[in-house]
Amino acid sequence: MKRIPNWVVADLIRILPVLIDNLQPGKKSTRVMNSVRITKKIIYKLKTLQDEKN
Repeated sequence: MKRIPNWVVADLIRILPVLIDNLQPGKKSTRVMNSVRITKKIIYKLKTLQDEKN
């Protein structure tokens, strides 16, 4: 497995929720909605992992 620097993960945890929340409402495809849902779950898992580390 490839190692990812902590600063990359921290930036993703900080920036991705902002991007997801600012998606334009309207006609979104099922693929986009599923991607958003899965990304939110991944962000939550990353946050809990980072909290355990601290």
